Amino acid sequence: MYGITGIVGNDKKYLIKSIKKISGRGRAYVVQNLSADKYIALSFTKTNKNPRPVHFFIDECSGDFCLFYGILYDKSTIYKLLGTSAISDDAELIMKLYKKIGAKFIKYLDGSFVIVFGTKGKLSLISDYFGTKTLYYSETPNDYFVFSSSLQSILRYVKKAKISERALASYLQYRFVAHPLTIFENIYKISPKQIIQIGDKIIKKQYTKDVVSSKSLKDWAQIVADCHSDKTGLLLSGGLDSSILASLIEPVKAFTISYETQHSDTDLSCAKLVAAKFNHKHNVVKMKCRDILSALNSSICQLEEPIYSTISASSNFLANKAKKSVSTMITGDGADELFIGYNYIRTALNSKNNEIEEYKKQISWCDEKIYQTLFVKNIQQIDLIKKTNTALDTIMNFEQNYRLPNYHLFRLEKIMAANNIIACTPFLSDKMMNYVSAFTNKILYTTPPKKHLSQPFANALPMDVITRQKQPFPAPFITWIDTYLHKDIIKTFSTKKLTRNLGINCGNLLNLAHEQEKQYHDYTTIWGFYMLLKWLKRFKRYIA
Repeated sequence: MYGITGIVGNDKKYLIKSIKKISGRGRAYVVQNLSADKYIALSFTKTNKNPRPVHFFIDECSGDFCLFYGILYDKSTIYKLLGTSAISDDAELIMKLYKKIGAKFIKYLDGSFVIVFGTKGKLSLISDYFGTKTLYYSETPNDYFVFSSSLQSILRYVKKAKISERALASYLQYRFVAHPLTIFENIYKISPKQIIQIGDKIIKKQYTKDVVSSKSLKDWAQIVADCHSDKTGLLLSGGLDSSILASLIEPVKAFTISYETQHSDTDLSCAKLVAAKFNHKHNVVKMKCRDILSALNSSICQLEEPIYSTISASSNFLANKAKKSVSTMITGDGADELFIGYNYIRTALNSKNNEIEEYKKQISWCDEKIYQTLFVKNIQQIDLIKKTNTALDTIMNFEQNYRLPNYHLFRLEKIMAANNIIACTPFLSDKMMNYVSAFTNKILYTTPPKKHLSQPFANALPMDVITRQKQPFPAPFITWIDTYLHKDIIKTFSTKKLTRNLGINCGNLLNLAHEQEKQYHDYTTIWGFYMLLKWLKRFKRYIA
């Protein structure tokens, strides 16, 4: 599993012992001085795979160091600033950039990453602009600071932790635990475009980037093309976004998930069409009903926090097959959030009622009245949607700053990293941000969905892809519940040790499941509580 871990404190021997205890296998270890009485112990993935997911560099003169976890999309601007293109190690490249221009180096980094940067008695944790990589952290009672890309590494250090009621409310309302919260109290995760500085005190701040509007996708297309290697894979859904990526990159291994119970094969047929047109080696990964329970259990372990997802199991199943032949997976994540591609956003904005309230209904999985009757203790709602000038801008702000990083990117990154694959999301590169900034949200909303993204590729892509309507990924979770998962759901809902830990009335939950199944054939709420309790079963040993 790819990742990084670190502990900051004043007892060097204790740090070395602790970092080895909480880190995973196959790690490299480094201990550095931060000041006269403070040290940092680091561990990170050691692999011979290319591209490498983790880079580490120490400046021998100053003792400054950089630990880089992720991938850089565009290094050309950095090479121009430095006057060289001979530096292949990303951590060394970042250090050289820092030495030349100082703290503003972060504005020149275009990629998917977290950075641990140590200089002059100060440690900085830095996330990328969209928060594509997850990094957890906690300040412990003995004044030690621990951070890791793995929540379980933090939990091994703190031993026990209480479930956060605010995080639970976030899951119930929004389908995910929103940053900076985690499901556990006093353990947090870094937010998008955030810098956390650890020195005499802990300082948290946000950074901004300069956006230069562009009406051309030429530079972005080159970024996609540069992602190619003999170990690159493409997650090809058959939709517009992944098809655009397929048109821009040299032939690679393309992967599409397929289900034996799938009612519609539109996604698969379009994926086959695109793969054939651009000469990609198409791998159709077929998931059978008998695979679902083991894949689901595995994905829950990999995700580490509860998340309402009907495709996490199939994402894990596909990644597990793909890891044998690829080390990087290119995906179309982010395009819908930038170009207002989701139908539920347009449904909410077309509503005659309050648009924001309608939007909340569209993205929710559990009515407040339902979960308040199930929980013994009253669950206070958490409001993450901050109102701006218009309902459209308010919704898009939430989509890009909360739903994208905490729901889509979180699931993608955690599952890919667990399978030793680097997730590559070029739609979230600076060059695409420059292009999309040329259009206001109003323009994007009042034109046909994603018109400004599809137009430049209209002559390259098959007409079936250009004209098809946006559809959710068709994981057949209703069929799964009706067949292979039904017995496990009833067993899980009936386990009082689990429901008691969350303060859920076991009898009321079983009655709700029976009512929704028989009267409405609505499994949305059933699935949400099933995911929550399955997570609890896996992680209950850490709960205080």
